[in-house]
Amino acid sequence: MIAIAYALVATVAWTVNLLLVNQVMRMWPAGWAGALSRLISTGIIGLWILRSRAIGWRRMRFNGQGRRILMMGGAAVAVNVCLFTAMKWTTVANAALLYRSDLLFVILIGWFLGLERITWAGWLVMPMMFAGMALIMRIQYFQWTGRLRGDLLVLLAAFSFAVNAFIIRSILHHLGEHVVAFYNNLLCAGGFVVLALIQKVGPPVQVVAWGWLVALGVMGSISLPLYYAALHRMPVWKLRVFMLLSPLMAAGADWLIWGQRLHGGQWGGAVLLLAGAVVLILSEARAMRLAGIKEPDT
Repeated sequence: MIAIAYALVATVAWTVNLLLVNQVMRMWPAGWAGALSRLISTGIIGLWILRSRAIGWRRMRFNGQGRRILMMGGAAVAVNVCLFTAMKWTTVANAALLYRSDLLFVILIGWFLGLERITWAGWLVMPMMFAGMALIMRIQYFQWTGRLRGDLLVLLAAFSFAVNAFIIRSILHHLGEHVVAFYNNLLCAGGFVVLALIQKVGPPVQVVAWGWLVALGVMGSISLPLYYAALHRMPVWKLRVFMLLSPLMAAGADWLIWGQRLHGGQWGGAVLLLAGAVVLILSEARAMRLAGIKEPDT
């Protein structure tokens, strides 16, 4: 169950990261926000690697993965550029819902290339959790017309994200999670610098704005390695299913921090999401028990 624990912790960290992104984007232009927060994350991860006796600077070598690392960076830049550009032509509700189509792309890529086999539990819980996610994110606010250009860009971002998951998973067979996170953040920062130059808008000067940016950078140095640790230990499709819980966690944070309670169908969505997660966890435990697999400690 170590893999599931990583998946759940990674989902929590990913949710916190998204909440911080939402706060930062209220005060920062996208290019500078992305570039500086990613550079902060890169610096923190780099220092951790250099000071870690278990990893050390020698683990920073590419080990023949230079081409895949560049592909990873290119895909990550494509994801961010498509998402930020899409927001000019579509709504936040549309983008949030359509971006979760990355799971569908993961399934299609894994099936087409013969990389992953989905279990019966997976086929059972995916539509259930998709429906729950849509209810939590209030699908009634989805605008079905007039947003085609932005919606297509969001779908392209979701596809790039799915492709990148398989690229990263192959790199993780040769490099550690923190090393991959270091290079991903560094390459993404470069892409955001280009976006900042195109936008021609300077960073804000308020201390509060910089405080939120630093918090985002610190959280990025935690959430990305955790996501990679989970990705290294379970199939891509299963991790993406678990991460459908992120909207529910965000709604819970809204309730605890800002007092925004769930309404109507959102409660039904919460039940569907939690039920799907329970089914996945129980099926994983049963499969390991039948196979007589003893899980490693890490």
